[in-house]
Amino acid sequence: LILISSYEEFEYAKKAIDANVAGYIVKPLDDDELIGTLKKVVEKLKNKAKEEEKREEAAETADDGNLLVREIKNYIDLNISKKITIKDVASHFVYSPNYVGKLFKAKTGTSINEYITYVKMNKAVRMLKVMHNQIADIAYGLGYDDVAYFTKKFKDYFKITPTAYRNRLMDKKTGDDTK
Repeated sequence: LILISSYEEFEYAKKAIDANVAGYIVKPLDDDELIGTLKKVVEKLKNKAKEEEKREEAAETADDGNLLVREIKNYIDLNISKKITIKDVASHFVYSPNYVGKLFKAKTGTSINEYITYVKMNKAVRMLKVMHNQIADIAYGLGYDDVAYFTKKFKDYFKITPTAYRNRLMDKKTGDDTK
């Protein structure tokens, strides 16, 4: 908004500034002053449009990043029975492991490897509740080639071995809470 007035009083100019006008021009009109003010307005509009475009691009990138993280989580959940690494995830989505790792960490606060371990350990707990599942079968079913390594990962995560965890479950079922 450009205000053109025949009043040179400061109070009017002050009110125009408070109303956020782009220019206050006093009559009689000076062509150079009018053109200069119009150029300023056009420049402000261009800058505003650029800023809005940047905000939209940033929001779009964030949305794309959130979508990719959801897809990564879904991929991990569906492939948790396999030995899965960040390289496998990145290769599946045709990105570099570095990019996928940084994006996942930025969006979730956790690394892909931590998320894989989280999903595997929680599935292991569900599988341990089925008493006829052997520890070795659970390990192999979660993509671990070595039962001892699975046991170590489980103990690191839960501070108890899979066998001790299952024994606690059995004790709770029988009412023996002395352990």
